[in-house]
Amino acid sequence: MRPLIDNVRDMLPPRPGERVLAAVDLGSNSFHLIVACLRGHDLHVVDRIKATVRLRSGLTDEGDLSSEARSRALACLARFGERLKGMDSTQVRAVGTDALRRAADQQDFLEAAENALGHPIEVISGYEEARLIYAGATPDATEGGGRRLVLDIGGGSTEIILGAGSRPDRLESLGVGSVSLTERCFEGLKVTEGNMDRALSLARGELSGVAPRYCQLGWETALGASGTIRSIAELSTGRGWSDEGITLKSLKKLRAELIQFGTPRASNFPELNPDRVAILPGGVAILQAVFEVMAVERMQLAPGALREGLLDDMAGRIRNKDVRHRTVTAMMQRHRLDRAHGRAVAETAAMAWDAVAPSWGLDERPETRNFLVWAASLHEIGLSISHNQHHRHGAYVLANADMAGFSRDDQAMLAVLARLQRKKLSRRHMESIAPRHRPYCLRLAALLRVAIALHRGRDKGPAIQFKASDEKGWQLVLPQGWLDEHPLLSDDLSQEVAYQKAAGIRLDIV
Repeated sequence: MRPLIDNVRDMLPPRPGERVLAAVDLGSNSFHLIVACLRGHDLHVVDRIKATVRLRSGLTDEGDLSSEARSRALACLARFGERLKGMDSTQVRAVGTDALRRAADQQDFLEAAENALGHPIEVISGYEEARLIYAGATPDATEGGGRRLVLDIGGGSTEIILGAGSRPDRLESLGVGSVSLTERCFEGLKVTEGNMDRALSLARGELSGVAPRYCQLGWETALGASGTIRSIAELSTGRGWSDEGITLKSLKKLRAELIQFGTPRASNFPELNPDRVAILPGGVAILQAVFEVMAVERMQLAPGALREGLLDDMAGRIRNKDVRHRTVTAMMQRHRLDRAHGRAVAETAAMAWDAVAPSWGLDERPETRNFLVWAASLHEIGLSISHNQHHRHGAYVLANADMAGFSRDDQAMLAVLARLQRKKLSRRHMESIAPRHRPYCLRLAALLRVAIALHRGRDKGPAIQFKASDEKGWQLVLPQGWLDEHPLLSDDLSQEVAYQKAAGIRLDIV
């Protein structure tokens, strides 16, 4: 990972021609915006904005967002949007985490949130959140370096990652966070020995299935990446309970102090943000459980977290080091796909995209070419389950697998492309993907289907050419007389012409 240099205090402005990137983290408790310039191989942070939104606290038992939480979130995103004005979609990446994963009215809220921010918002899985946290927490990681345990206690979930070098070995997202555990165990923010023990027991239960695998591998350094952990570290060192970082002894002293106060107030902890004090009991219980169950001796503060990981991921995409390409290659290997065949289909699909993109408006979203290539590379992934209905099986795998670098929306897009590679081009499948993907998905599927058909025989195929007729039509130009010699493909393409016509796309075979 390229170094992250924080110039916020100096407020160094971008230099002419420098690439400016921004990451937005819609956390369960706080929203964060970080802006950085890419200078050579380094990222220089030039601005940070944080707001306590308490999105997780606004979720009802049914998963609906309260009007108050919704208003706080949209007001915050509107302020962020003002700062991001003038930046395009390649410069900004915004992600939602646990609270939005749990929200029943997610799509309705996201539409309003994207309008306020002025940029798309992706809801990422716990696995992807953990991967990005590790990247942000270990900016100096090099291959061959010592193993590190990274912990991030969010408002609604806790991520635990173990890795050596720049790539994590194990990633877990636990369904308990500082906000959710505080609300569950400390009604009215009353802290007693009994409810502290209950919170500790619940946190231990979440860890019980994870800890043995982590402890077996071991680590040299433990790093904490969240605002909760930072607050606990400040209290530990500031009150003389620890010389450096956090220890189990300092945690127990803080626990005892919380019980003594009964109800923690801002006046009890003047060194902390008042909003952080209100979720301290749950955070302390989770961290104590980690120290005891995983036998952690000392935890140091990590230099970054999710938002810094997002910046690094964006810089990698600019530098042609997109982790999503590695993920697709790894999935092809894991499912034992025919890589030569996948590459041939992908190359033909990309050729078709290049030919029709200007007329079809696909060049307005250049990343659609990547989605087409990834879908082509993985179009046979369902065969690892069954040949019968393999397009359905493939769609399920792509929608539900842990895919590093891909958001849930990205995976939904790939899943629909896999689903639409055979039979009818049904528009009803568009309902399962994000609105920003819908205008392009059916057309990408049309290109993918023809590329797959042309390589059905797994041979090199003829010399072909693609042309766009207009914004709704395209042509496949084949050598004269070639279809007469290939009646099976001729039948397939004739059927494809009918399928695409029913979907509103005119395909001509010339």
